[in-house]
Amino acid sequence: MRLAFAVCLVAAAARADIILLTTITIPPEATDLSGLTDMIATDTPHNRLGGFGSAIDHIGGDQYILLPDRGPRDGGTAYRCRFQLATIKPASPGNKDWAFTLTKTVMLTDEQGRPFVGASGSYRPSGNADGRDDTRLDPEGVRVGPDGTIYVSDEYGPHVLAFSQDGKLLRRLAVPAAYNPTARGGLEEDEMPPLSTKGRQPNRGFEGLAFAGEGTLLAFLQGPLIQDHALDDANERVGRFIRVLHVATTGKPMTTPTEWVYPLKSAQFGTNELLAVSDRVFLAIERDSKEADKTKSKRITKVDFTNATNVADKPELPPLALPADIKPGTVTTLIDLLDPRFGLNSASVPMPAKVEGLAFGPDLPDGRRTLLVTTDNDFKPLEPTLIWIFAVDSADLAPSSVLPTTR
Repeated sequence: MRLAFAVCLVAAAARADIILLTTITIPPEATDLSGLTDMIATDTPHNRLGGFGSAIDHIGGDQYILLPDRGPRDGGTAYRCRFQLATIKPASPGNKDWAFTLTKTVMLTDEQGRPFVGASGSYRPSGNADGRDDTRLDPEGVRVGPDGTIYVSDEYGPHVLAFSQDGKLLRRLAVPAAYNPTARGGLEEDEMPPLSTKGRQPNRGFEGLAFAGEGTLLAFLQGPLIQDHALDDANERVGRFIRVLHVATTGKPMTTPTEWVYPLKSAQFGTNELLAVSDRVFLAIERDSKEADKTKSKRITKVDFTNATNVADKPELPPLALPADIKPGTVTTLIDLLDPRFGLNSASVPMPAKVEGLAFGPDLPDGRRTLLVTTDNDFKPLEPTLIWIFAVDSADLAPSSVLPTTR
């Protein structure tokens, strides 16, 4: 059985050579191929095709993997974690019509064959910090290695996990202890200061993954670590500097620990994705968490780490300004998703709160790259999942050192 959806064509010129080719709309009531027949959260079919805009990666040809997060109700249900496989391709020559076809749903299981679930309470308080005693999982980033291994970042841990193509956990990758919260809990307030004095903020763990050379992944936090002055005394967000962690795909610690810094434009924003252009240049999503006309910032950024300082030996980072000896990545705006020329925030289809996935697709005949951007509908019954497909000129992806630093 295959599930296919029609798309709505949008062609709007943006600055430089970046244009929006099309918008694919997946209805909120669509179902996946898991075969599940029960209901969760009393009103949501367990086979609901939702939340899968959390992450996307291009496997090859017209094939993609898409990753749902922890399910409806923000970790309040035992949603069985899974990934979706689909084809996304022009339905006719000339790239004027595109089609999304769901081809397979694969459920995720741990080393013991237990299903991973999105419920925040599915953990053992005294369990191992690497998560082997837990079954909770909040999948937020996905990348597929050259050998077909599927790497998933978990926001709960934060963890980075390697899965087989049939969804079985192969290994857990090494993450420094400094990323683990002091206190673990089923509710966000259980993991906030003063209970936790270090580690990732609640619901701000690893949101994105990107390859940075053979055998190395970058794990991208949504916000600064607690010890990096992420929060003030009232637990309001004030920190701007996010660590970008190098992780070895072998599962062993990095021979040379390496962390770069991504500077947020505002402490109220967060990051949601990282996509490799080269070993030093990446695309990211930086945004607020508002929707429709309430949103003030939704942008795809380019970050160049060519001259970035390794801060792995720095136990803390300041909240607002870095010292002269620390150089962060150079961040510029590649695509302003709120630019009216794209028409992505209208009365009929308002801008979603969560724009979360990035992947390059096949190049166009003229050499431009296709960039797919996905939204996470959080399984809301009235909100569709959107996939925007842009055409990007290679010149726009060059290192910042050869382009103007302001856009």
